[in-house]
Amino acid sequence: MPTRTPKRALAAVFAAVALVTSVFAVPGVCAEPPADVVVGFVDRPEPGYYSRTIMPTLAAMARALPDRTVTGVRLSPDDPIADLMRLRPDILVAPASVYMELELNYGGHAIATRKTRWADNPSASVGAAVVVRADNNEIRTLADLRGRRMASGGADAVDGWLALAYELKERRLRPESYRAHTAFLNFPMPDVISAVLSGKVEAGVLSPATLPRARPRPPRRQTPPLWWPCGSGYG
Repeated sequence: MPTRTPKRALAAVFAAVALVTSVFAVPGVCAEPPADVVVGFVDRPEPGYYSRTIMPTLAAMARALPDRTVTGVRLSPDDPIADLMRLRPDILVAPASVYMELELNYGGHAIATRKTRWADNPSASVGAAVVVRADNNEIRTLADLRGRRMASGGADAVDGWLALAYELKERRLRPESYRAHTAFLNFPMPDVISAVLSGKVEAGVLSPATLPRARPRPPRRQTPPLWWPCGSGYG
């Protein structure tokens, strides 16, 4: 039975998983006791996150690995990569944004993706919204964005530019041609919204979670309100 090493592979898990392990006895050789399995998970404020995701995952792994001790360790959402390198869990339960960094920079790979029973496709569990001013009648579809000045948050934001790029690729619209006209700003709120409202750009790419805050309040409305014509999905 192999033991854990500092070079063990990292994996991001988004659902309860069952791991099946085969043990082969070699005559005349004393096998080492099986190593514990450490599951790291990034703290999240999502309601029911522990009861519906973390605890079922740990319970399923404990049932699948009765000869091992399965334990969970918490990782700070402020700097999960630093905690990951310090604690070195065997498996990681993390949001998509953390997984993307692991895949791009550390060679991590996903072994399962969490989705709700209402979702048909786990690859579309994270989305982005494209917003334009309501007085812009020239942009009504994603194809209309080609060649237009856009603003987005970070280029590595899963619920921002990456979601839009995925949707453009799915529609064969060549995301690289859209990226050439996109300015990547520090913060979706207020940087991207301000750029759209001021007319510096014609469209902004946002996380859907920011839309309620993006809608201007009627008493203070100095510019036409925002209108979001299309959304994108990526997971």
